[in-house]
Amino acid sequence: MTVKKRLIFSNVLVILLSIIFILLVFFVTFLAFFSVVGVTVRDIEQRDGVANNIQTLSVHRIGKYCREEDPSEKAQIARKLKDQVAYFGFSSRLECDGVTIYTDLDADEEQFLSGHADLFATGNAIAMENDTAAVVHYDSTVQGVHIRFDAVRLGLPEDSVSGERLNSGEVSRYVEIYTLMILVCAVAAIFISIVFVSSRTAHAITRPLNLLRKGSQEIKNGNLDYKIYYRGKGDEFEHVCSDFDDMRLRLKRSVQAQMDAEKRRKQLYAGISHDLRTPLTAIKGYVEGLRDGVASTPEMRTKYLQTIYRKACDMDDLVDKLFLFTRLDSGQFPFNFETVPVKKYLSNFLTQRQEDYRARGLEIQYEDRLTGAETVRMDVQEINRVLSNILDNSVKYKTDPIGVSRITARTQGDRLILTLSDNGRGVEDADLDNIFSDFFRTDKARMDPGSGSGLGLAIARHIIRAHGGRIYAKSGDGLTIIIELPRSGDIDRSGDSSEENFDHRG
Repeated sequence: MTVKKRLIFSNVLVILLSIIFILLVFFVTFLAFFSVVGVTVRDIEQRDGVANNIQTLSVHRIGKYCREEDPSEKAQIARKLKDQVAYFGFSSRLECDGVTIYTDLDADEEQFLSGHADLFATGNAIAMENDTAAVVHYDSTVQGVHIRFDAVRLGLPEDSVSGERLNSGEVSRYVEIYTLMILVCAVAAIFISIVFVSSRTAHAITRPLNLLRKGSQEIKNGNLDYKIYYRGKGDEFEHVCSDFDDMRLRLKRSVQAQMDAEKRRKQLYAGISHDLRTPLTAIKGYVEGLRDGVASTPEMRTKYLQTIYRKACDMDDLVDKLFLFTRLDSGQFPFNFETVPVKKYLSNFLTQRQEDYRARGLEIQYEDRLTGAETVRMDVQEINRVLSNILDNSVKYKTDPIGVSRITARTQGDRLILTLSDNGRGVEDADLDNIFSDFFRTDKARMDPGSGSGLGLAIARHIIRAHGGRIYAKSGDGLTIIIELPRSGDIDRSGDSSEENFDHRG
């Protein structure tokens, strides 16, 4: 329930509860008050005169009687008139067009009416009462029917015989007290209703606000694991609390990402230091050997110089890879994307590289499951770099004199799947995600810095992500690298040219 609806509902509830409380107080007070002070309904009627009230009641019922056409209903109305009059101690008689409908007057009451015939002749509606008698006379034509109604009560009513009957002033005072009590109780009922409903409404509003305040304090203190849970049945605070918790989670991920980045940066510095120190140490050693005359023969000097050159080339390659990785990591690398037929691209790449890798001790086996119509939007040179880095790792970490790398190309939905599996030593399952991290190498590889910089797969991951794809690894008899790239569509085979070639340099 929204806050607006809740407030409207609260206001309506206040009104309804007030009405209920007032009615409840009215009846409870009515019973308690009249049972204590002994005031009866007849005493209340006495304020305005019983005869006057009887006259008003009888005129109403007589009119209803004359308008009714159903004989049974007419008889019931007449009976009610007689019973109502009798309740106040009156005897009565009803005549229509000279026909007596009912009468319960005794001889004394008949004689009383006859003795006041002259008085009744002065008006058609008379109501009188004193301490010895009360009389009501009504004589008129209603709905074309001549009606005469007489009601008589001789002496005091039965509840006044003992002298305990209240006079009009006493009754008025008691009624005023009762009315004041009703007003006081009504005000109290309204106040209680407002306090009750307002407290409930305030609690429903302040509870989520307190949760938000507590959550903001926890976040300010650095506790990003404090979860805000509020279920408000669809009100605005539920959405606010949910959005606030989503903000907390995003902030937590952002902080975690910064911590991970700082950790990678430290690893990067450590890796750079290690990989530069090793060739520098070797170069310094060989230069000292040349300077101190350790290499005394031309052959030894040539060997020393060749070693120094090779170590310098390793350093140059490391710096190039580090520069490339930095640009990729910062998102500032300029890719040159083009739409490429994948089948032809892979065929040309393997044709140019297969002999070179065979000479380095790696046999490439290619399984083509493509139709030839598949295309991918890619930077050819950078995808070359990715494939070369993976194949270079297969050469570095092969366990047999001749290693094998099996490449499979297929499609799955709108994705191109390239699988490169070798029969090398592989990696532990715990390291499958880490091999794409900066400067990561297994402990065995770390002992031989000349075997690699540890940046090859990290660079491959950045390049594949820039292409909108993903790269991951699986371990088995060797290491399997899976590359997924989004397809850009299929080409019209009728316009395909077998002469088309790609520049696979890089």
